[in-house]
Amino acid sequence: MIQGKYCLIAFPIEGPAIYTYSIPEKFENKLKIGMRVLTPFGHRIQLGYCMEVLDEHPNPDSKYKIKNIYEIVDTSPLFSKKMLQLIHWIANYYFSSPGLVCKIAHPSEKGLKRIPVYTISQEFIDDPRLNDLPKNIEGFETKFATQLSVKNQQLVELLLKEKVIQIENTWPKKASLHKSRYFALAERVDEKLNSQQFRVIQYLETLPEKRAKGSNIRKVLNISDSPLRTLRKKNIIEEIYIEDNIDPFDNDFPLRERKVVLNDDQSTVINRLNDLKKGFHPALIHGITGSGKTEVYIQLAKKKLAEGKDVLILVPEISLTPQIAGRFRSVFKEQVSIWHSQMTSAQRLWTWKQIREGRCKIVVGARSALFSPFQDLGLIIIDEEHENSYKQESPSPRYHARDTALYYGRLLDIPVILGSATPSLESWYLIQQEKIKKYELPRRFGPAIEPSIRIADMTEVPHDGILSRMLLEEIKLRLTKGEQIILLQNRRGFNSVQHCRACGKTMECKVCSVSYTYHKSIHLLRCHYCGATQEPLQRCPSCGEPLQLRGTGTQKVEEHLHKMIPGARVIRMDHDTTQNKNAHIKILNAFENKEYDILLGTQMIAKGLDFANVTLVGIINADIGMGLPDFRSSEQLFQLISQVSGRAGRGNLKGQVIIQSYNAEAAAVAMAAKGELKSFYHQELKERKELNYPPYSRLALIRIIAKDENSVKKAANDIKKCLSKQAQKIMIMGPAAAPIERIKGMTRWQIMLKSSRERDPSAAALRILIRKCSLLEKNNKVRIQLNMDPYSML
Repeated sequence: MIQGKYCLIAFPIEGPAIYTYSIPEKFENKLKIGMRVLTPFGHRIQLGYCMEVLDEHPNPDSKYKIKNIYEIVDTSPLFSKKMLQLIHWIANYYFSSPGLVCKIAHPSEKGLKRIPVYTISQEFIDDPRLNDLPKNIEGFETKFATQLSVKNQQLVELLLKEKVIQIENTWPKKASLHKSRYFALAERVDEKLNSQQFRVIQYLETLPEKRAKGSNIRKVLNISDSPLRTLRKKNIIEEIYIEDNIDPFDNDFPLRERKVVLNDDQSTVINRLNDLKKGFHPALIHGITGSGKTEVYIQLAKKKLAEGKDVLILVPEISLTPQIAGRFRSVFKEQVSIWHSQMTSAQRLWTWKQIREGRCKIVVGARSALFSPFQDLGLIIIDEEHENSYKQESPSPRYHARDTALYYGRLLDIPVILGSATPSLESWYLIQQEKIKKYELPRRFGPAIEPSIRIADMTEVPHDGILSRMLLEEIKLRLTKGEQIILLQNRRGFNSVQHCRACGKTMECKVCSVSYTYHKSIHLLRCHYCGATQEPLQRCPSCGEPLQLRGTGTQKVEEHLHKMIPGARVIRMDHDTTQNKNAHIKILNAFENKEYDILLGTQMIAKGLDFANVTLVGIINADIGMGLPDFRSSEQLFQLISQVSGRAGRGNLKGQVIIQSYNAEAAAVAMAAKGELKSFYHQELKERKELNYPPYSRLALIRIIAKDENSVKKAANDIKKCLSKQAQKIMIMGPAAAPIERIKGMTRWQIMLKSSRERDPSAAALRILIRKCSLLEKNNKVRIQLNMDPYSML
C-alpha cells in the first residue's frame, strides 16, 4: 500500500466533522498532518484541516465513494504535534469538532476568501460562441462581470444556463498580509507641472526615504488621486506596494517603566518557583490586590527567556491587557506581543507569524492566545484565574482557557502558574486536595497599604436613590485634594426597565424574554441580547396607565454625578463606550494622565488596573446579580467587591472603599468588606458540598433550541427519557425552560447533568452518557448545544 494514500480531514463545522479523502499521487509526499487543504464537500470546495495521514482506508467496508483532496494550502504544518493533541482533547472534552478548534487556533482563516471564477466545460470547449467573449474568460473573476458589455453579459448568462461555462470557487494559495500603496520619487523630469503635481514632488523630497503612502499624500496635501496618476504616467514617481508592519502594540499602549525593589514575600515566591525541578508544576500565587503579582510574573519570565524558552501570560479582559502588556513591554521590549479580541484579522495574522518565526518570545493576551504557535513554550501564567471570561460560552468550542492551559502544561511538561487575590472555588478546592501548590503574597507591594472599607446600608443611611450622603461627601473631599475616584455600577444603560406601577407589566423585547434597557443618549429601549431597539412608550399597552423608567445604569449615574458635582470630570467605561478600536486603552490612558477625576464603569474596571492617584472606590449598588438562578452568584459577587476594592490606595496615599448595599448582611457583601476570604470560602464550599455542586461535581448543560416551542419540549423530553435509561449515579435535572426562555426569537429549554467528582473525576462517565444518547446527531427541527463545565446558567 502506498504511504499516505488516505487522509482524515476536519472541517470547521458543528458535529464530528471528520471525513476520509484520498490523496492524489502528486500530493503524496507533500501532505502532512496539520496542513490545510481544499476538498470537494457537497457541491462546493471547502477548506479543511489534515488531522491524520493513513496507509490504508480506515473503513474499507464503507460504501461511500472516496473523493480526492483538491489542493494543499500550506507549505508546512500550521500546528505542532502537541498543539494537535490539545486540539483533539478540546474537541473531545467540550463536545466540539476538531475543525472548529483549528479555526480559532489559526487566525489567517479570515484572510483566505473564496474567489468565484468562470470555467469552461470541456465538452463545450469548441463552442463558437466562446470566441465572442474575452479570451481570458477561463478564470475570469465573476465580480468583474459588470465590466463586460451588456451584450456579452447576456451571452454569459445564456452560456451559464446551458452549462457551457460554469462558476467555480477558487482559493488563493495563502492569505497574505495587508499591503499599502506607496508613491516614491523615480526621477526628476524638467517639464511643466501644475501646482498640485509640483507640491507632491516637493513633499516627497522632504521625506528621508523619498516615499509616502498614497492616502497620506492625499491627506497632507488635500488633493485627489489625479495628480498622483499623472506623475506616475510621466514616470516621475513610481507606485509600489509594501507589506505593512501592523503591530497591534501601537502608541496607545502605555509603557509602564518603573524601578522595582522586590519585597521579601515576592523574593521568596520567585525563588521557590524557580527552584522547582523541571516538569509540570501547577501552582497558585494567592496575592492580595496590590501585592505585586505582575512583578513576580516578570521575574519568572526572565528566567525562562534566559533558558531560551517562550512565555504565555493569559489575562481575562481586554481592559487588563494594556497595563500588564505595557509593563512587560517596558522590560522585554519588542519580544512582547499582545493578543485580544479587538485586533483585526490582519493584525492577528501578523502577530501569529511573529510568534511562529521566533521574533516574539512573550505573548500577553486573552483566552485564544493559548493557541499561539510558540517555538518552545516554557511557562504559562494565568492572571486573575477566577474570572468567568476565561470560559467561552458561545460559539463552540465552549472551552475554559484556565482548565485547558492546565492540560496543555501537562502535555508540554512545563509549569503553569495561576494568580489571583480571590481564587476560584475550584482552584481553592484543588489546593486543599494538594493537586495545586499555593504560594502567598500577604502584603501590598511598596509603600501601599490596604484600604479601609465601609458599608453604606441603603436601608438606613441618607441617600438620593443613587448616591449615599456618605459616598457623595467622600467624592467631594477627594476632588478638593486633587485625588481620583473609581465608581463601579455593574449595569450599563440609563434605566434598567420601563415599568407600569399600576399592573406590574415590564416592557420586554419582542423576541427575547428579557426586559429592555433604556439608553438616554439615543432615547431608545435596547435589548442587550439581540440588539433590538424600540422607542419608549408613554402608556402601558396592557392597562393604559403611564409607564415609568426604573433602575439605574452607568449613563444615569454619569448624568447624576454631573448634576450633583458640577465641574467634576467624569469618564465612563462600559460596553457602549468601548466599541471603537482601542477605546478602552484611550479611556484608561486619559484617566491615568489625570485628564479625568472619576472613572465610572461596569465590571471591566474592577480588576487589574493600577492607578497610584486613586484613593476612593465606590460601589454604587453591590446587590446587582444577587439572587440570580446561578449557584456561583454569591462567589462572583464576593470576588467583584474584593477586586474593585483593591483599586484604592495603590500608591503612597491611603485608600477608602464605600460599598452601597440594600442587603448589607448578605455574606458576600459583609465578608468581602471585612476581607474574610477564608471564612467565606469555607462557608461556600460547605454549601456546595451539601448540594453536590462544583467543585464536588462535574456539570454538563444540554440546551435545546428551536423557534417552535412544542418541538423544543418534545426533543427535551425525548432526551430526558434516553438519559434516564442510561444514567448510573448521574443526577438529571430538568428538562425546564432556561431562565431566559427566549433569545432572538428562539425558545430555549435545558437539562442539567451532575456527576460526582469523587466517582467520576475526569467526567468520563458523564461524557459517555451524553454520547450514548446520540445527542450529537443532526436534528432538523431543533438545535442541541452541549456545554461541559458551564459557567452561565441563564
